[in-house]
Amino acid sequence: MKEFSRNFGRIDDFSEGDLVFWSFLSPKREKGIGIINKIFENEVGGRSVSYATVYSMKNKVYIDILIANLTKLQKNEHFDA
Repeated sequence: MKEFSRNFGRIDDFSEGDLVFWSFLSPKREKGIGIINKIFENEVGGRSVSYATVYSMKNKVYIDILIANLTKLQKNEHFDA
């Protein structure tokens, strides 16, 4: 059995607080929009897979989404006051 050394999904492209969108697998091709709350990895099939817990603005719930399915709308900016 072949082992994979890299993870699936680029975590360094995203950070907590980023505004993101994704497409649902439905005939209507709906899109979701939300804010990343947490980024984590799970082992799936012997490979590390990157996920994000996203707060869905439409449904007002937290959902786990494969990070490869996310597109960033706005980078989280930190300002010193």
